[in-house]
Amino acid sequence: QKGKLLFNENNCLRNIKINNEAIIVEGYMDVIALSKVGLKNCMAPLGTAVTIDQLNKIWRISKSPIFAFDGDSSGINALNRLIYLALPLISSEKTIQACILPNNQDPDDLISKFGKQSLLDLINNPKPLIEILWDDVTKNIDIKIPEKRVQLEKKLNFIISQIQENNLRRHYTDLFKQLKTELFS
Repeated sequence: QKGKLLFNENNCLRNIKINNEAIIVEGYMDVIALSKVGLKNCMAPLGTAVTIDQLNKIWRISKSPIFAFDGDSSGINALNRLIYLALPLISSEKTIQACILPNNQDPDDLISKFGKQSLLDLINNPKPLIEILWDDVTKNIDIKIPEKRVQLEKKLNFIISQIQENNLRRHYTDLFKQLKTELFS
């Protein structure tokens, strides 16, 4: 049943204040470290990856939670799995954001090495879902090659097809078109 539970869910719910979003980290040790420096609006999934059940629980607490996964390959992979899990579920009322931690750093490392403010700076300026998606589909792509451009367009079309809300799908289409135009210029 770990895929249905969130570590620190009840405390997070009590500590969410107006305009404060929940912060989701990879593990319970990160929640404990953040709590020690006063960040009480944190939760972590139990298990290896966020499930749909956990994501729906998170959205009941916070409509635009901030994911602060580790800056290593497993954290980046977990974030990428999450964004594609969330795509069919997002709406104008619920989405996800993420702050990208420096390479091989977890929230506790960042606080220990650079202080609480270094983490707060990242959390206070999270990337919206569209930027996370764009970064994922454009990494390591050579746009000078026509076949790679077509591959990018296919990926973008897949992303757009996953969004259920018509108006939101239209806005993603428009923004991707704009970003693609800038990239191909």
